[in-house]
Amino acid sequence: MPAEDLRETVWREIVDLFEGDEDSARDWMSRPRIPLGHATPTEMLRSPEDTARLRQFIQQIQRGIVP
Repeated sequence: MPAEDLRETVWREIVDLFEGDEDSARDWMSRPRIPLGHATPTEMLRSPEDTARLRQFIQQIQRGIVP
């Protein structure tokens, strides 16, 4: 999947976590997250490897198994 498409997919997944509230999703994206090594989700979109790690974190949240 091209990088831009992957970023769009991740954005949709995050907005879904916030039930369509884009302002809350943007706020969440801008704050450091301990499970991401204190990086912000936005920072995780810089490389395919980090984006995959972010998607895994999102899936854990969706399943209710966030550390």
